[in-house]
Amino acid sequence: RLWRRIAVAAVLVGTSLSIFPPVLGRGSPQTVIDIRALGPAALSPAAGTAGAGGVLPKKRAVWTRTTRVCAPFRFTMVALVWKQTGDRHVTADVSWGGKANTGSSRVEADPHDAPDAGSPEDTGIQGTPLVWTGEQQCASFRLRLPAKESLRALRAVFINSSGTASEPSTLQALGDRVARAWGAIAGVWAPAPALAMTGQPPIIARAEWGANEALRNCGPFYADALRMTYIHHTATGNGYGRGRADDVVRGIYAYHTKARGWCDIAYQFLVDRFGRIYEGRYGGVDQPIIGAHAMGFNTGSAGIAAIGNYVQAHPPLVVVRALKRLVSWRMDVAHVAPTGWTTMTSAGGPNQKYRKGETVLLRTVVAHRRTGYTICPGHLWDLMGKIRRDAALMGLPKLYDVSQSATGLVHGVTTVQYRGTISEALRWQVSITDPIGQVVQRFSGSGTVIDAIWDGRDQAGNPVSDGIYDVTISAGGGGNDPFTRPATFKLTVCTTPPPPPPAPIPGASPTPTPTASPGPCG
Repeated sequence: RLWRRIAVAAVLVGTSLSIFPPVLGRGSPQTVIDIRALGPAALSPAAGTAGAGGVLPKKRAVWTRTTRVCAPFRFTMVALVWKQTGDRHVTADVSWGGKANTGSSRVEADPHDAPDAGSPEDTGIQGTPLVWTGEQQCASFRLRLPAKESLRALRAVFINSSGTASEPSTLQALGDRVARAWGAIAGVWAPAPALAMTGQPPIIARAEWGANEALRNCGPFYADALRMTYIHHTATGNGYGRGRADDVVRGIYAYHTKARGWCDIAYQFLVDRFGRIYEGRYGGVDQPIIGAHAMGFNTGSAGIAAIGNYVQAHPPLVVVRALKRLVSWRMDVAHVAPTGWTTMTSAGGPNQKYRKGETVLLRTVVAHRRTGYTICPGHLWDLMGKIRRDAALMGLPKLYDVSQSATGLVHGVTTVQYRGTISEALRWQVSITDPIGQVVQRFSGSGTVIDAIWDGRDQAGNPVSDGIYDVTISAGGGGNDPFTRPATFKLTVCTTPPPPPPAPIPGASPTPTPTASPGPCG
């Protein structure tokens, strides 16, 4: 109790003195970004000179000379971006911390962690992952240039999203140290993240982590359904503290939108090294948003990125737990089995494992390296089987592969079939509700397979009226059986097929658009 009182008193005093930094985005400081063009000399090999614009007249890859560059402010994250004639990976050594270079990181630019080729956000700009450095003024780097390819328009990207771009005062520095200590204390008292077995896990919303919506360039865009999930790591480094995790998220967001030119942050979700989950790309956490995380397979997939570099280190247990719980919930919303398989069509792209238009059978939860030539997500690759199995076992029972055979029904002409599977044998039902909320038809059965066909008649055998109907498929709830998450569909019912639009008459004026909206059947 004494320690709790001391800690609470410290928080109150710190708040009154305005020395505590913002917590999880509330009142987040402005993100400061500087994109600095570097001359051709920065692309010159250490031994010899490259041609103009970084063209390599050599048959083997070589390292450039080391270049040091300083920012006009104190940055906390750094990256390099460029244009490239080919699509081979480029490795970079980045160091920081004054003349002695007290910190360093080797990172690899991943051309597959990107939008689909030809999409609205395909800018062609390549780059390294954003690296967390803490407050620094200068950085040094060298690049390993691929053979028979050229780089041009090389730029250094400096970002500070922590509010420390200028030299902090003694009081601010003291407040930062106290806040970090408070983060450690609060972490001890807080419940362990991602341990609950049902429902949506706690997700830190964009407004909570401080997303500046003015940075979004386009979108959101949606797929017709979610079919699979990718696991990534951001490769940004693991040295950030608990109170700086949202700074890293804001930094990645600014890097993806301002330096890479993408619509939004690439991933639908991010998980920090303390097990906290963040909403990524704008558009709804339960919606099939098209991201920019897995070139060729962004449509119909969700990208979950662990914030850190898990090539260099093994992921903490809390991160793995959070991934399992997030996968379990998000796949349950989409009624996709985490241990299942799905068929995806590649959108192609440079140096991809699968050509454009190629049909690929994939697990519904995969590591990024499954479809791209990449080492992402590092040691998380070894845990994919366990993540799938444990996610499938959370929150049972579950409803999978639910489908409606058509979006419209015409009396006496067509029927609609509803199908699905259940993770265990349960009583199931398909309920059809009219536009005023009355149930007009209900089918039921028991077992692990759902199969029902509707011909547009109500329970008395009469044709229902034209309109848009709600269909709900559910299972469980009888006796001690728990409910599954229900699946819902919209269905348009018509007495006769909608008439085709009239054929245009040569030379006649176009038919004016009617002022009244037509009904669901035309």
